Parts: sequence; C-alpha cells; structure tokens
Amino acid sequence: MSTASPGAPIVPPSKPRRRRWPYLLAGVLLLLATPLAYYALLQFRTQNDWRAAEAEADALDPRWRMEQILADLAPIPDEENLALATIRILAPGKTHVSMPVKRYEVLFPVDYPVNAEMNPEQIKFLGDNFQKLGKRLDDARELRKYTKGRFKLAISEDFFSTLMSDHQDVRILAEWLTHDARLLAQDDEMDKALRSCESCLALGCTFRDDPFLIGFLIQCAMHSNAVIAIERVLAQGEATDAALLRVQQRTLAEYHATSWVTAMRGERAGQHQFFEGVRAGKLSLKGWTNGRGDGFFGALTEGGGHLFPGIYLNQYPDLLRHNSALVEISKLPTHKRKEKLDQSSKTVSDNRNRVIRVFSSAVTTIHSAEGRTRGLLLSAAVAIACERYRLQHPQRSWPGTLEDVVKKGMLDEVPRDPVDNQALRFRTTKEGIVVYSIGPDGSDDGGKIDRNNSNHPGVDVGMRLWTVNLRRQRALPAPAEREVPN
Repeated sequence: MSTASPGAPIVPPSKPRRRRWPYLLAGVLLLLATPLAYYALLQFRTQNDWRAAEAEADALDPRWRMEQILADLAPIPDEENLALATIRILAPGKTHVSMPVKRYEVLFPVDYPVNAEMNPEQIKFLGDNFQKLGKRLDDARELRKYTKGRFKLAISEDFFSTLMSDHQDVRILAEWLTHDARLLAQDDEMDKALRSCESCLALGCTFRDDPFLIGFLIQCAMHSNAVIAIERVLAQGEATDAALLRVQQRTLAEYHATSWVTAMRGERAGQHQFFEGVRAGKLSLKGWTNGRGDGFFGALTEGGGHLFPGIYLNQYPDLLRHNSALVEISKLPTHKRKEKLDQSSKTVSDNRNRVIRVFSSAVTTIHSAEGRTRGLLLSAAVAIACERYRLQHPQRSWPGTLEDVVKKGMLDEVPRDPVDNQALRFRTTKEGIVVYSIGPDGSDDGGKIDRNNSNHPGVDVGMRLWTVNLRRQRALPAPAEREVPN
C-alpha cells in the first residue's frame, strides 16, 4: 500500500553518482606510462643494437677497445724511448726557447730563396737564441739514434680532455733542429746539418703508437719540417754519400710508419670509451649536444639529452659502425681511400643521426694531410737518391729518369705515388730537378711546389734540388732595423 499522498508527483529513484577520479587517475597513469614504456623499450633496443655493433667491430678488427689497444703495445725500455728523451731535453726549468715570432717573420720572410745564404742579421738572430740552449741542443742533435718512442698518457675517462702538453712540446725541438741545420749549412757543415734534419725526422716516431688524431697531425708537421730543412741544406752545398744515404733510409722508414691507421683506431676506441661512460652514468652528454637541434622539437630533444641520455645512446651504435667503416677504409692503400672517404663525408652531412653529425671527425681533411706528408717523404727520399746518383756520375749529371737511379742501385724500384699509384713524378728544370707527388687534389701540375699553400688546388707536393752553380747564392739584405720588432 502506497504511502504517497493522492495527487503528489512521482519522483523516480536517484541514480548513484559516478566516481570520476579513478578514470582521471587511470588517464594520468597511462599518460605517464606511455613515455616510460617507450623509454624502457628504447633502452632494450639500444642494448641489443649496441651489442650487435660491438660484435661487428670485433669481427672486423679484434681488440679495438682502448684498454686492448694500450695493452697490445710492445714495451719500450726508457733508455730507448725517444719521447722520454725529448722530455728530458726540454725539462730544465721548462725554459722552452722558441723563436720570437714577430722578429723571426720579419728576418725570415716566406719568400726568402731557399738557395740563398743567410745574411748576418739572420745568423746573429739564430745564434743569439741558440746560445741560451747550451748542451740541450747537442742532446737534441743525437735524437736521430732513436728508432722508437711513446709518450706515457693518462687517458681521461671521457678521452677528449686527455692532457697532451708533451706532444705539443715536440714542436719546439723540431724548431731547434731545423734552424740548427740552417746554421750548420751556412758554415758548410753539410753532413752535420743533415744529421740535425735526421733527428727532426726521428721525432715523428714518438707518435707511431699514439691513439690520437692530434698526435698524427703533429707527426705530419715533424716530417714536413724535416723535409723542408733537407731541401734547404742541399740548396747550400754538397754532402757526402754516407750522410745522404742515412737520411734517405730514415726518410723511407718514416714514410712506411705514419700513424694514420693507429690514430683512426684510437679515435674510434676513445669515442666508444666516452659513450660507455655515458651509458654507465659516469659521464654526461651536457655540453656536447645542446644547441644542435633542428627546429623547436630537435632543440628540445637535445636540451634534455643529458637528462635522458637514452635519446642519444640509441643512436650511438650507428656511430660505432660508421667509425669501424672508417678504420677499414684507413687500412686500404692511400690511393684507394679518397673516393670512399668522400662518400663517407657526404653520408655524414646527409645523416639524420645527430650523434654521427656531432661526433664525426673531419676525416677527409685530415686524410689530405696524410697524403701530402707521405708524398713529401717519398719524394724527399727519391730526390736524395738522385743527388747521390749525381755525385757518383762521372760528369756530375742528373739522372735522365728514375729508372737510371734504380739501375745504379740507389733505389730498389721506381716508387709509386701514394695518391694515384702511378710512378712518382720526376722532372728536370732550368734550376735542377723536382721529384713530386700530385698531391691530394689528384692533379699533375708539372711539379709546381708552393710551401706556403701546399694544401691548395693547383699545387704538387715534392722536393726540389738545384744544380751546383745555383746553390748557395748571395744573401738578401735584412730589412732596416726599424722594421724589425723587438
């Protein structure tokens, strides 16, 4: 029986109110879980891809990691280590005597003829600077006796910040030795001058095992300085066959022992060490990638890369593959590398992988230095053999071809230009001869040598020798004293 009064409106029973917060919570959790799940998936995929890239590197080049590279180096006794000898020579008080740059540039202009004597002002300038060296210069002259060397490196955890002050100091010794050769040639001490050149060449062996591209570039500089000094010495007079033979042999030894492959393997190993540190949480990507994004989202991604390194770590395996491919290219003969390196460089510029774009080295440019240096060393060795041929010829005549030098037993064969694998070029000129490589531009420019623009197109790489009557020409006068800065 109803209790409602007659005529009262019928009110339907109220429905229970839905609770919305569980749905909101689920939505929030889903919103949070999606990126976290993606990040977890990214880490899983990165780990697998990382292992695969390492396995590929292992198959191509076993023992490629930094600790393995260093462990595989044969020990060098301290008394045989040229690198330690350079440190001992330079150590006293760290008074590294280097030529005052402004004054030197005025007294020795870049266009000063190689076959001209030094003027009194130049002689005095060098003599005054060398007077400060004392016995250290004598010790530097004896570095030619060393055939191996290696600096002891404390490689930093991130590889890139490793201190290499001793590496750079070798340049000072090269400066001493090349200018010492100038002074000795001026005094007609030709054999002694060549010994100083040989010691400068020897400095390059300190970088044969060096796992840094900067070490390779310093080695190139040492070799270049030495060849230029040899050219100047032989433009001042005549040395004995025995002295020439020693320098020829040392030049060939350095030609066959450049550290290009060693440096490329070291670069790969060092970058791997860095990214392993990032993956382990010991190192940060902060400062390496910021500001390199493409547009707003790219910048946002890179700005957070150091907080969420997985964003970049998932791209690293492709960088490792890229570096492994570069190492394999580097193992090829010089003339087979350029096309592949050019293609690799184009791949980097077009690559959407930011890690590859940020961390790839300027390999093509550095490889040009390798081609120039090897061409220069080989040309110098062959030019010295031509000088020996001339000295032993009854009429003191230059060889007609390099085959003549081979027949005399002063070369085993006509060498191949490292750039294009063709016979090394040889030309007689109105001044004497030039032996040359076509250089990194791949063009035969007729033996045009330009020491100040050796990396420019239209220039070859090589060594010139003058006929005897054009050697040791009259010195050019020095600039007025007021033009020489203090």
